[in-house]
Amino acid sequence: MYVRSLRGFSGIVLGLALCWSWIAVPVSAPAAATLSGEITVKSKRPPRNLVVYLTKQGDTDATAKPAPVQIHQRDRKFSPSRVVVVQGGAVEFVNDEEQDIDHNVFSLSKGNKFDIGLAAKGSGDQVFFTKPGIVKYFCSVHKNMEGTIFVVPSPYYAVLKRPGDFEISDVPDGDWVVKVSISHRRYKASPVRVTVAGDTEDIVVQLKKKGRK
Repeated sequence: MYVRSLRGFSGIVLGLALCWSWIAVPVSAPAAATLSGEITVKSKRPPRNLVVYLTKQGDTDATAKPAPVQIHQRDRKFSPSRVVVVQGGAVEFVNDEEQDIDHNVFSLSKGNKFDIGLAAKGSGDQVFFTKPGIVKYFCSVHKNMEGTIFVVPSPYYAVLKRPGDFEISDVPDGDWVVKVSISHRRYKASPVRVTVAGDTEDIVVQLKKKGRK
């Protein structure tokens, strides 16, 4: 992980999404198969905010570096607060507050720690994420501001607000491993191996609670 400052950058301010919205990274990929399936869990209170993704068997490197994802700081909130980034890609934190409000975005997540430092209105800073995993980030100036970045090792993924059906498009034929990134620490999912040769359906991934230590 490393930080690139874009202080003084005056980009086009995109329409703000809701705090709970997601933003997907556009990645060009050849037309290929669609892999679909279901995430299941036996729980009265199933975990929320999941990312189902594919990794090539024996391959851990991302195949493409998409354009940076923007996270805006407006009205003392992150928008969107949850995003997905392909490993090696970047998030640009943009302070577009209407008033003169400073922010200091940071994370202590293992493998992806960063601290942008005090950022004034109109500034932008890019943070590159080189390790797959879940990144929790905050603002040291405003304690109510927090969000989550899901760093995945490939551009083939699907975002779910809760367990259920998923679909991943443009998947090249070959041997893949289906994995799930879960923000809730008490749940886990065992990887599922699958061979893609044309459209593939009926993939089932079961979430389970971790044993208490």
